[in-house]
Amino acid sequence: MKYMRCVFNIIILCVVAAQKKLCTEALPIPPDGKSLDDFFEMRSKRNLLFSADATITDVQTPTDAQIGIFQAEASAGRLQAGMSAQDSNAITVLVEIANPPMSFIGIKLLSKVTVGTQLLRGSIDNSAEDLKGRHHPTFPEYQFTLVDSSFEAEGPKALVWMFNKIMKRDDPKERSANDSMKTTGFTRVWAEPIDDKNMVLCTYAKLESQIRIPRMMIAILPLSLEKLEQQGSNTLQASVERDITPAIERFKIAYLEWIQNNDQ
Repeated sequence: MKYMRCVFNIIILCVVAAQKKLCTEALPIPPDGKSLDDFFEMRSKRNLLFSADATITDVQTPTDAQIGIFQAEASAGRLQAGMSAQDSNAITVLVEIANPPMSFIGIKLLSKVTVGTQLLRGSIDNSAEDLKGRHHPTFPEYQFTLVDSSFEAEGPKALVWMFNKIMKRDDPKERSANDSMKTTGFTRVWAEPIDDKNMVLCTYAKLESQIRIPRMMIAILPLSLEKLEQQGSNTLQASVERDITPAIERFKIAYLEWIQNNDQ
């Protein structure tokens, strides 16, 4: 977790970031007749990796803007992970996720995000470039890229007004421009063998937010800028911690049930 501050002429840019890696204990590799790719391909299993209380719907007709942002952010996340910019065989679906509320500086934030999901199948048919940076070439991987986010603030009127003012949400034109806050996120979930009979399920998530605050608003903030940055970082880290640990646990339990169920 980190936080930092850069000061410009009339804008204070706050950058807060959080990251987390987590792996399960050793799990049995699927028995003969079962493919780990098949497990990863099930939408119901994929959805377990989002917040338990989230409402998830597929985006049937993504806009050109959504597709453009997804391609750019996914490529950036992959390159940072030491992978090729694209995977020619990735199965891509955009989803909209309505998350449970999150508390921040005395108000409640209700968020909705659009995420680009990619499934990288474990296949010997992939090119060497496709397999670059993969944890294991014959095991599958999910990649989740944050494409867009929107939110509404609830709570004391003064704090909501202040929050909307800082985030420029009181002006519909500026709100649609979305230039006062930018959040990026890239998450990987993969299976990795540890010996001939066992494997682990792992996840790594990184989330970063940049908030542009007009200098004139600093004086009326209910806490210092340093504490705002600290609390912002803590909130972001708490959000990652809240989601990632139970999500991989749900995914693990579903996997164990799947390998034991002869009907699946």
